[in-house]
Amino acid sequence: MVPLWGGLAAATGGAVSGAFASSTSFGAMVAGGAASGAVNGGLSAIVAGGNVGAGIWQGALGGAIGGMMPSINVQGIVPGALVGAGLGGLGGGLAGGTLSSINGGNFGDGFRQGAINGAIGGALSGGISGGIAAKNSFYDRNVIFGNLSQSGRAQAFLDFSNRYGVNANIVFEKLSDNYGETRPLDPHTGKPITPLEVARKYPNGVNSEVAYCTNRLMSLKKIEANVIHEGRHVMDLRAGRATEFYKASATSNGFRGRFEISAHTAVYNSGLQKSYNLSRINYWSQFP
Repeated sequence: MVPLWGGLAAATGGAVSGAFASSTSFGAMVAGGAASGAVNGGLSAIVAGGNVGAGIWQGALGGAIGGMMPSINVQGIVPGALVGAGLGGLGGGLAGGTLSSINGGNFGDGFRQGAINGAIGGALSGGISGGIAAKNSFYDRNVIFGNLSQSGRAQAFLDFSNRYGVNANIVFEKLSDNYGETRPLDPHTGKPITPLEVARKYPNGVNSEVAYCTNRLMSLKKIEANVIHEGRHVMDLRAGRATEFYKASATSNGFRGRFEISAHTAVYNSGLQKSYNLSRINYWSQFP
């Protein structure tokens, strides 16, 4: 029986080496994982007294799959360990099953043993990779679980607001039901007013403030989509579209719906959360 410790070493070596080369391309990471795995697999075979050629082949296959780990950009020790275990198990299983078959054994038995070894090594290396990624993240993250901290989410909201030119005062509050909230401001008092007041009193438009909630566990993509959504409300209110929407609406829901359709369309056109935003566009389209 060909020893399967090469798969364990391969998955570990491939993912760990990839974690320290996260700036390279996907192909380079896979190739690096394969090379590292081949070396580790060969050495493991020598130590265990097995077939060196088979160990190299097994290690290269497991390492190639393990090398995919950093390209997924998993953040956090626990998520990294889970993804790493899956990738390592797959690589080790395929390598173990293939080599078992080549050597006249049962593919299933080889796959099972290789998957166990690969999953253990992948979990270890994936956890290391995920922890490093979280620690080195541009935004402050929880190293164990990888999610953005409150300060990290606040910084992301500000960065995306700057990127998309959201020209509004940004505040952070605990919002019970909303990810974000745009509040038009009375140009005379600076106090928040309703969109209906804007439509009736200020046809040329008003400035706004936007409140974001940092208590929710949101990914960067969700934060980006949230900023695009609220940013469109800011643009519409500034451009005087509240008056346009009001004149074109037969109901209060229709008035609100035009605001929401505009915002959801902006996110949809960005390519983010397309299914969700299309469903919301269809929902608000029913109101006249």
